[in-house]
Amino acid sequence: MSEDPQGELFAQQLKHTIDLLRFEIKNIKIAQEHHKEMADQRFAELEECSRDFEERIRVIKDDVTRAKSIYNLSSAGSTFMSLVALLRTFFV
Repeated sequence: MSEDPQGELFAQQLKHTIDLLRFEIKNIKIAQEHHKEMADQRFAELEECSRDFEERIRVIKDDVTRAKSIYNLSSAGSTFMSLVALLRTFFV
């Protein structure tokens, strides 16, 4: 032992405090990495949901376009048949 027991005690307490701080920093880094992994996973899930909704919107838009086209064709056919019936009444 050295001649200064208070100095040794202080040195031991300082070493212990440093060890506790290192342990706390290590735990903080582990928690930070865990939060980063969770955030990355959540972000990936949100991107997937976004792609899914975009695809659904495209499909619905295509279906609406097809329905409008069919409606317009049937409306045009109905108009054509009405015109044919009108012309028949004049020329028959």
